[in-house]
Amino acid sequence: MKESSFKKWFFKKNDNVKFNETSLLLNLLFFVILVVSSVILYGISPSLNSNVFLFIKLGSLVLLVVLFFCLSYFFKLLGIFSLGFKSFENGYKLISLVILLILLLTVLSNQDGFSGFVKQKLDSVDFSRFNPVELQYSSVPTPTSNLLKQPVLENTPIPTVIPPSSNVSLSDLKSYVLQLINKDRSDNGLPPVVLDDNVAAQDHAEEMLSLGVLSHWSSNGDKPYMRYTKAGGLGSVDENVAFQAVYSSDSSVMLDPKQALSNEEFQMMYNDSGSNWGHRDNILTKQHNKFSIGIGFDSTSLYLVEDFEDVYINWSQTPSFSNGTLSLSGINSLGKIHEIGLFYDPLPTSLTKEQMAASHSYSLGSLIGYVIPLNYYVSGSPYVNAQVFDTNDNGIFNIQADISSLLNNNP
Repeated sequence: MKESSFKKWFFKKNDNVKFNETSLLLNLLFFVILVVSSVILYGISPSLNSNVFLFIKLGSLVLLVVLFFCLSYFFKLLGIFSLGFKSFENGYKLISLVILLILLLTVLSNQDGFSGFVKQKLDSVDFSRFNPVELQYSSVPTPTSNLLKQPVLENTPIPTVIPPSSNVSLSDLKSYVLQLINKDRSDNGLPPVVLDDNVAAQDHAEEMLSLGVLSHWSSNGDKPYMRYTKAGGLGSVDENVAFQAVYSSDSSVMLDPKQALSNEEFQMMYNDSGSNWGHRDNILTKQHNKFSIGIGFDSTSLYLVEDFEDVYINWSQTPSFSNGTLSLSGINSLGKIHEIGLFYDPLPTSLTKEQMAASHSYSLGSLIGYVIPLNYYVSGSPYVNAQVFDTNDNGIFNIQADISSLLNNNP
């Protein structure tokens, strides 16, 4: 009798609910078509956005319209599924709820992995493609000090003496640092950086070792971006420097360079509050895509230089200056260039060890103004309108501007 009652309950349906399967299939088909269309439009929107009517970008406008219909059909499908669920037999409702509960528990049991996956996907989306408005410049924010400065990681002596690694090579140590960096980035849902062969970081590490001083500045007064550019760098660079040593009256006690590098990376990631987490922020900046390393070490001390690079431009003409005119052209893989910020730095002069040690941060110099297209303006900051400012959403650019007025007003 009990089994018969359970079967009766299990297969009992709500006869008052009428479910139209044809309507479900048609709406599901339209929804899939709209989703596929939105994915295609997202991919080609930069090309379509080259067509601007007044201030409306065609590609983004069409993409938003398709997304609107996607959402409309999505909520319509939710209503149909809700109606269909009500028409199910009680047993199938129970099975569906159990499956949903299992899925929910699976997600909750792996929250870090799931949230990291979602964050990584969201970070990969270029939300600017959904903006249908080509705005005029009313103001351009001045870059913050966090973007322009990287503090020095002060000396943190190794707390315990560990036997040194045998037969360790400089290339092995650099590979090890790259692994540590990319592990930290991966743990935070960020893409890896690729090792670059720019020698500026290595030259600086060796100079610090020879002078016995930790600094972002070279003895000739060069800052990180100056060293990087002189060594052939064609992007931007943000630098971390760190130092560790062993102190012992026993001359047989030597530093283990691999352990020292591990300690330094740990300090920069998890014990960096004294530097306002500047080193950690540098390691975990999403836009960094290349990385050059400098390691200078001997039996008792090690100096580490981490140069994080943003290299996104394929230059046809690197920035050049002649008769007051700045010229540059190429392809920016990040997309359209809207303005160029100009900074002024005095020519470097030689520094003593004491001056190098006292320089705990660096900057790009003083902002002196912006280069922007014709018929645009910047509120609250000096600017010049370029004679040529050809750019598009594919990142192709050709810019020529007379910047004499900005240079004449430098600090």
